[in-house]
Amino acid sequence: GSYELATSQVYSNLSSMQLEGGVTGLPPVVVHRDVDVQASLVMIKGGTFRMGDGQANRIVHEVTVDDFYLDPREVSVKEFRTFSRSQPVSSELLDEYPVVRVSWDAAAAFAEWQGKRLPTEAEFEFAATNGGTTQFPSGDSPVQVEGVWTYEKVGLPAEDRMIQYPVFGLHSNVAEWTNSTPCPYPGANQMEKLPIFIIELPISRVVRGGPVKLGGNERADNTWKQGPRYRSGWKTTTADDEIGFRCARSVKPRFISNE
Repeated sequence: GSYELATSQVYSNLSSMQLEGGVTGLPPVVVHRDVDVQASLVMIKGGTFRMGDGQANRIVHEVTVDDFYLDPREVSVKEFRTFSRSQPVSSELLDEYPVVRVSWDAAAAFAEWQGKRLPTEAEFEFAATNGGTTQFPSGDSPVQVEGVWTYEKVGLPAEDRMIQYPVFGLHSNVAEWTNSTPCPYPGANQMEKLPIFIIELPISRVVRGGPVKLGGNERADNTWKQGPRYRSGWKTTTADDEIGFRCARSVKPRFISNE
């Protein structure tokens, strides 16, 4: 199931205060050493690729992705508990399973706390399709799982891996938050909505990856046939038991001109 976290839960990335003279004060930011942050990440070489697959809401268009770092696995329950013990984490999950029931706000706060950020929608698709060359992270066939589709420990099944990089679970396991708002692709009908929408722009973000039950998906099959180009939009306050996340980081600052 899914629900919305109480609005009283405030994270530093959502906090500010009014100072004298009409100045807005932001919370202090901890600056992490690059070498410490990058140690747990996989560096993925970017490039220009054809994003989308021509299906509804997914018009094919060219996108350039800069080099970026990506967590090799989803954030686990154990990792998230080092940040917050107040989150509604299911007691049925073991430490090495993906953390779920975490809102986008909480996921973004965790990423910032680690000196990282959430991946963009384009970065997620670029990684999950090996730069637009495959239908799934491991090739052109979906991952098979035993019995009813469910999620396993982070990093499993090992078959769900990018071809060139040791990055796992971009197709299987839980669905994942991205940092992108669910806007129509270039050339799409601006009124066209994404599937499985719990949306209220601009406080919504795109979810990618594994299946989410809401909207008719009962996970009756042992294959999640929708590829990683499939996208859905969710309100940032939603905490669903099948949505987790992983972190990313830019190789170079995104908002500084290198000219």
